[in-house]
Amino acid sequence: MNNEKIEHLLKSGALFLPAANERAIVLANSAFQQMKASTLPLAVSNFYMEHGGVILGDACMFPIDDVDRPGRSYILPGIIKINREILHLDTLRGKTIWGQNQFYFFMCDATGSLYMQDVLTLSVLRKYGDFYQALSDCLLVGKV
Repeated sequence: MNNEKIEHLLKSGALFLPAANERAIVLANSAFQQMKASTLPLAVSNFYMEHGGVILGDACMFPIDDVDRPGRSYILPGIIKINREILHLDTLRGKTIWGQNQFYFFMCDATGSLYMQDVLTLSVLRKYGDFYQALSDCLLVGKV
């Protein structure tokens, strides 16, 4: 992510989480494979190694592991836990959710494609070619 985008997110009040190490990402991808979900695309993995996730208001890019939600009295679940909870949903099979806001899930599939899906209907609303655009759309709603 370039410095301008990071600067903009910081000015908006985004909280970047501590970076994940490569081992944690490899273990997460292994867990996703066992769940028959998608492994993380390179851009998503690289972001995790730089920032470990990000929170802006009620929107977030889930951390690899559970994290104490700073300033709130709850634990933000990690990406593995979130994806275990959706295993039973046929429309999400083969996909991995990496972000969420009040209205949308943000996910990837085995081809590395990124999607925005409605949280109520689970219908795909948008396909992304750029991870940073998807992340921006995810967090934008968190500030509303």
